[in-house]
Amino acid sequence: MELAGPIWRTLKVEISSRPGFLGKVAGAIGEQGGEIGEISLISVNPITTTRQIEVQVKSEQQLSDIVKAVELLQGVKLIAVFDEILLAHQGGKIKTVSRSPIRNLDQLRRVYTPGVANVCRAIQKQPTLANLYTGIGNTVGIITDGTAILGLGDIGPQAGMPVMEGKAALFSELVGISGVPILLNTKEPDEIIDTVAKIAPTFGAILLEDIASPACYRVEEELRHRLHIPVLHDDQHGTAVVTLAAVINACKYARLDLRSATVGVIGLGAAGLAIAKMLVSYGARKVYGTDKRQDALDRFMNNGGTVLG
Repeated sequence: MELAGPIWRTLKVEISSRPGFLGKVAGAIGEQGGEIGEISLISVNPITTTRQIEVQVKSEQQLSDIVKAVELLQGVKLIAVFDEILLAHQGGKIKTVSRSPIRNLDQLRRVYTPGVANVCRAIQKQPTLANLYTGIGNTVGIITDGTAILGLGDIGPQAGMPVMEGKAALFSELVGISGVPILLNTKEPDEIIDTVAKIAPTFGAILLEDIASPACYRVEEELRHRLHIPVLHDDQHGTAVVTLAAVINACKYARLDLRSATVGVIGLGAAGLAIAKMLVSYGARKVYGTDKRQDALDRFMNNGGTVLG
């Protein structure tokens, strides 16, 4: 299978410690059109030096040519070729950990039975206490059906899990929120809506991620009506907010008034339509759009846009 380049691979090589041998490796990579990134020193002894060399290639064939060229060099041993991105994802990027230490019986009794029963009774009497005494208020459900994963399209929920884990990792590292990926093995809007509504008590908010249009519109709108917690469709709202901020900033530097400027939106999928709606809500009076799908054009016009052509 041809790789969708450009991509990075890492070559682990054992090189003679004599002068000039690292240059021979670099030359062999360059002759095959590879681009060298970071070179890391792994180990050194009086006879050999082991290094990892990052190489950018455009295809599997080019990678194969580079490997053969390096293997033919005298005084050079190719130990391994690997993908550091895949290695970084081994075992997943997130995990659930306890915030409470359990090192003795007394701590166990506080965290679990019998002490936890008092907390359960308190929440039973006053449900809003769940946000205080559990992690619900700081937990977001990251929901996908795998139908619109980044630029990859409908690749299924399991193949989309690395993206969901990545979003959870961003939540954790940037704002201290616990994100829980939920993969739904269905593309039916009604099933998605019902499933999310039933598991919603687990979370303080719902993030709909990479659900294709037009199903995403109905799923998001229905869940907003049914649930009493925030519901965000990242492909719509997240992209629209960032785009509006960028456009406002661009207009500032160009000395334009966005409200009186003419704005064109090419492509009216989930993100494009949400961007257009955000621009109209902000006050832009001339928002034009184009798309090959009539249903997308209809939604665009219903939200204050003007169709080009």
